[in-house]
Amino acid sequence: MYIPHYFKNTNEHDALDFIARHPFAVLISANKQIHATHIPLVLYKTESAFKLLGHFAKRNPQAKEDGISVKAIFSGPDHYVSASSYEGDDDVPTWNYQACHVDGTMTFVDDLDETKAVLDKTIEKFESKQPRRWSFKDVCESNLHAFLKQITAFTIEIHSIHFAEKLSQDKSLEDLKSVISAIERLEKHENKSMAKVLKTQLSKRARGKTRQ
Repeated sequence: MYIPHYFKNTNEHDALDFIARHPFAVLISANKQIHATHIPLVLYKTESAFKLLGHFAKRNPQAKEDGISVKAIFSGPDHYVSASSYEGDDDVPTWNYQACHVDGTMTFVDDLDETKAVLDKTIEKFESKQPRRWSFKDVCESNLHAFLKQITAFTIEIHSIHFAEKLSQDKSLEDLKSVISAIERLEKHENKSMAKVLKTQLSKRARGKTRQ
């Protein structure tokens, strides 16, 4: 990934924290064909290094690509920045964003017990904030066994991390403050618009339920 030096964050702690907070990634491989899967990946610390954990449905073409190089792309907030946000008259529009690319080697998990261990770590992460936590204890043994046979779990050994944060670092503090104010005004408007759309949808569904 091309990153101008003033937008490159080389702090590994920052990058790992970003990955942990934005786990939904695009996992890309290029073994004969280019494949990409939108997938949650869990950052996991071993005794010696950090790894990524995940799983595919066995029907996914990437579930047949054991031992290959992959790239995981994690995306954070992004926003269009109008040139009208700046104090001067000589600027052009741009786009602010955060993104992290992780390159590594994907290795499939061998047996069902290890597959379940990967899923346990995944469930533990994403159920941690749920008011009523779910676990595999809620699934009968036969159904769990059938489910595990339909997926391919994997680990990714991380070789390199490239973390881009394009956050108006090349602009003055006055311009940065102006960009923040402009985006906050837009976000308030956009949030109100989305709330209106959701309320309209809720009203339609409520009327549909009433007619049943």
